[in-house]
Amino acid sequence: VGWGACFLYAACGVIRLARFNAAAGERKDFIGVPSPTAAAAVACPALLTGGQALEAPWVPGYLLLVVVIGLLMISPVRYFSPKNLRFGPRPYRALALWAAILAGLIMRYEWVIPGLIVLYLLSPLFRPWFARRRKGALASASIEPPASERGDR
Repeated sequence: VGWGACFLYAACGVIRLARFNAAAGERKDFIGVPSPTAAAAVACPALLTGGQALEAPWVPGYLLLVVVIGLLMISPVRYFSPKNLRFGPRPYRALALWAAILAGLIMRYEWVIPGLIVLYLLSPLFRPWFARRRKGALASASIEPPASERGDR
């Protein structure tokens, strides 16, 4: 069963990379989990256990993780591409977030890295919320504030 899961993961990785190379033009998002993220996801248990072997009760869960991540690589689910990251009118918020992530990585990388990977894997579930929020921000930005708030004299 373990060899089958590993083969499925490897085959999905090959299909993912072939589809990525065959895609025409530049895309805004990734279709399916990117291969580096998938590799990091299946390596996370090594971080969490400090490189020790998984205990027997955890092995079926890890097997399921390998299969699910493999299938997510070839899924039609869209994942955010960091190359399209825009900080917007308030870059200090993004800077504060990056500083918090960096501090977490320095203090507890073995927990922060798996946490960030889980958030990224679940990010398509939050896409509608981000879209509504962005739409609301664009709508409010299109309304010009009064001169007193703009700083005009």
